[in-house]
Amino acid sequence: MRPRPRAWVMRAEGVGWASRDWNWGSASGTAHDMAMALREKLRTKKSRLSWAERVVRGEVDMLEVTLALGLRIQHAARAGMDGDGAGWNLMMNLAACIYEDDDVALHVDLKRLVGALMVDDRSRALADESVYAAALVALGAMGFYESGL
Repeated sequence: MRPRPRAWVMRAEGVGWASRDWNWGSASGTAHDMAMALREKLRTKKSRLSWAERVVRGEVDMLEVTLALGLRIQHAARAGMDGDGAGWNLMMNLAACIYEDDDVALHVDLKRLVGALMVDDRSRALADESVYAAALVALGAMGFYESGL
């Protein structure tokens, strides 16, 4: 599972966690609009599995992957499924723009999250392979495939 590298494409268009109109956690702004569209896009289990395959192939922008993580972490944290706060910390770092243009730091923190979640050794090893794989393992362990965003 080694996706080819993909830049944070939308950032070139002025869209991303650091953009002025992002407004993470607000009922208005770019994050809200993109979240609504992503929830609709991934509303079925079949669509989530297909999306995950595209993530593996490196066909999904990292901004969309991190948006999915942020949305799933919100639900997982409320349900006590975010690795004893590790997910919440990652989401807060996303909101603080800690990972902008830094897939290495994001991968390190995703592996930390995976380590705090109830996953098997195979999944932990898979998370080591790439930031994309780590994101998918974390999403899966927090109920993404069953419950969506």
